[in-house]
Amino acid sequence: MSLKENIALQMVNDMFTSRTALISFLRERLNLKLPKNTKTDEVIKHILEKGKEQEFCQVIFKDIGFDVRVDNFEEAYEIYKLWFLFTFFTVKELVQMAEELSKQQTKWKFRRRNRKSLIQSIIGNATVEEIEDYVQKIIRNREIPRIQANKLGWILGPIGLLRSTVQRKPTVIEDMTKFLLRHVDYPSPYLEFKEKAKDKLDLTINKHDPLLKEKICQLILATLSDEEISEIFNQLIDKGIGNILSIERYWNFVATPFGVFEPPYSGEKNLAKLILRTFREEELRPQIEGSGPIEDLIQQKCIVEPPDKILTEFFGSGPYLTKLAKRIGLVGLRKIENEKIFIQSILLKLGFDVPPELESIVSLASKLQGHLKEVKSGATLAEGKWNAVYNFLERILEDLVLFHGSVLHERKLRGLEEEKREVEIKNWIRKTFKLKKQFDYLTLGDLCALLVNMNRFSKTNRRVQGLMSKIFMRVHFVKEEHLQELDFIKGCRTELTKIHRKRWKKKCEQREVLERLTGLLREWISEKGLSRTYPHAIRLKEEVTTEFGVRYYTVVNEEGRVLKLKTNELIMAEDIWFMIGRNDMFPIDPVLVKKYW
Repeated sequence: MSLKENIALQMVNDMFTSRTALISFLRERLNLKLPKNTKTDEVIKHILEKGKEQEFCQVIFKDIGFDVRVDNFEEAYEIYKLWFLFTFFTVKELVQMAEELSKQQTKWKFRRRNRKSLIQSIIGNATVEEIEDYVQKIIRNREIPRIQANKLGWILGPIGLLRSTVQRKPTVIEDMTKFLLRHVDYPSPYLEFKEKAKDKLDLTINKHDPLLKEKICQLILATLSDEEISEIFNQLIDKGIGNILSIERYWNFVATPFGVFEPPYSGEKNLAKLILRTFREEELRPQIEGSGPIEDLIQQKCIVEPPDKILTEFFGSGPYLTKLAKRIGLVGLRKIENEKIFIQSILLKLGFDVPPELESIVSLASKLQGHLKEVKSGATLAEGKWNAVYNFLERILEDLVLFHGSVLHERKLRGLEEEKREVEIKNWIRKTFKLKKQFDYLTLGDLCALLVNMNRFSKTNRRVQGLMSKIFMRVHFVKEEHLQELDFIKGCRTELTKIHRKRWKKKCEQREVLERLTGLLREWISEKGLSRTYPHAIRLKEEVTTEFGVRYYTVVNEEGRVLKLKTNELIMAEDIWFMIGRNDMFPIDPVLVKKYW
C-alpha cells in the first residue's frame, strides 16, 4: 500500500464509524456504488482509480463544517489533523489563538462566540506551520497541559500532534502520562525504551531542551503499550537502576520499588491459595485453630487477620520473604532498603489494598525538627534537603488551595465522575483567580500569591464570603500573619536551594528559616475545630455497622490518632480524605474532601 493510501486509510477509519457508513456515504454523495463487503483499503483504491480523490476530500470536510479547498489526500490529512488539534482547545483558547495569529485582527477578522466560525477563520487565514508554532509556544510557556490525549488516540504535546498506536481510556492516559513524567528522563530510561521500541522512538536529542522529558513521554505514549512500558520499567528495577522510591497508585496499575503491575482482585483468596500451595496440611494444622476443611480455615484466617502479620507468620522475613516475592513476580530484590514498603508491595501484588501514607504538615514538621537539630549542632543543611523541604511545602499549599476550592465549588464537582474532578477544580481556580499558568505549573511564589488573592477575593465576593462564614466561621483562607511568614520563607528559597547558578548575597539564616517554618506548621497543627486552616488528613481503619443499622467509620489521622467519624460520604480503604469539623475527637458530618488530585 502506498503512502497516499495509508494516509487515506487512517483518515477514513477515524472519520467513519463503520465500513457500511463509508460505503453508504460514497453511494449517496459521490454516486459510487460498491458491494457492502468491500474492504476499506479497496474502497480507497477505487476512489483513486475513479478520479474522485479531490471531490471526496472536499465533501467530507464540508460535512463537518470546514469550508476549505483540498485537492488530494495529503492536503486533506493536514486539515484532518488540525480538526483533531482544535478539539483540545476551548472557545476561549481558540479566541486567544486567533487573536495572536491575526495580530489582534489586523491581518484578518473573526467572530468570537462561534466555535465553528473561529476554527474556519484560523484554518482559512493561518498556515499549518503558523498554527503548529503557536501551539508549541503555549506548551513551552505552560499555558496548556504539556501532554494531552483524546478518545481517538491523538496525543498533543511538544512534538506536535501524534497518532497513538495504542487505544487507551482517557483516565488511563492521564495516569500513564503522570507516571512517565515522574520517571522518564534522558539518558535513562529513554535509551532502554528506544532499544525496546527499535526504530519507533525516533527523536532528535538536544540535552538542553527544556521540554526533552515531555517529548520522550509523548513519543512513548504514542508508540508503546502499557504492557511494554511496565516491562521496561520492571527490567530497569531488576537491574537496580529504577527510580521508583515509594508506592504510587494509578487508575489501573501500581508502581512500587519492586515492580510496576496491575493488581489482581481478592487478596484474601490469593493469599490463602498461596499458603495452601506452599505447605502440606500436616504442617498447617498445628498453626490453625478450629476444625473443618483446612482450605476453609486458612481462608477464614486470611479474611479476619491482618495480611502483613499472616505473611510474617507463614513466610517469615528476610530471605524467606524475598523468595516469596520473587515467586509471585516482584523484581529488584537484591537490595531491600524499606521493609514496610517491601511487604506492602507483596500485598498489592497479591490483590490487597494497603493503607495509604498520610504525608501532610505533621510529616513536614517532623522532618523540620530533625533538620533544626542538625543546624543547632553546627551543621549546614545541604541544598538537596532544602529542595525537599520546599517541594513538600509546595504540596501542602496545593492541598490547602484545592481543599478550600473543592468546598466552594462542591455543587459542580459532585455531579462529575471522580476522574474529571481534578481537571474541573484546577480549571475553576485558574479561571476564578485569573491565573496565567496551568495550576500544575504553579511555583511556591505563585501559590503564595494565589492565597493572598483568595483572601482578597473572599472579602469582596459576597457569595464566597457567605460560604466561608457559614462553613468555616471565618472569612479568610489563611491568616494575614501566616501569609507574611510564607512570604519570608518563599523569599529564601533560591538562596538556600541554589537552584540558579548565581552568587547570592547571604540574607537568610538557615536556623531562622527552619524555626519560622516549624512555628507556622505548629500553629496550623494546633488549631482546633472549624477555625483550623489546614485540614486533617485521614484514612479508613474500619467501617462499622451496628445491629441497629447505625453506620460509622473508624479512621486514622496524620498523627496516628484513631478517631470515630460519622458521615454520609463513602470512605474507601485506598483513599485519603481531608477533614475539618467542629469536634476533632468524634467528628459528626464534618467538611470532607477526598484527595482526588
